[in-house]
Amino acid sequence: MGTTTESHAVLDAAGAEALLWRALSSSPVAHVVVDGAGVIVAANRAFAALLGRATVPVARPLASVIELPAPDEHRRSASFDVVVLAASGARRRLRASAAPLAPVADGE
Repeated sequence: MGTTTESHAVLDAAGAEALLWRALSSSPVAHVVVDGAGVIVAANRAFAALLGRATVPVARPLASVIELPAPDEHRRSASFDVVVLAASGARRRLRASAAPLAPVADGE
């Protein structure tokens, strides 16, 4: 996973990614990652619970579970209103925040 220097763990990229995913997975805040086409590639248990599902709907378009505002509105703003479409059919209006993931260069 990495090396230890003076009681500080130095993680390689895979170790850092695994640690980050463990932190996000156990977070009580819903997190979802979508690709450039808007398809869900990862999400945590809190996101599944928000949707009233036992599992995360990976490989489905985010728009199939959340009504997003017009593209120009959510690109200009880091925070916007969405409607969550629960598995039960219930609809809940929530405030969401979004940010693009920047690629990380090796060694950062």
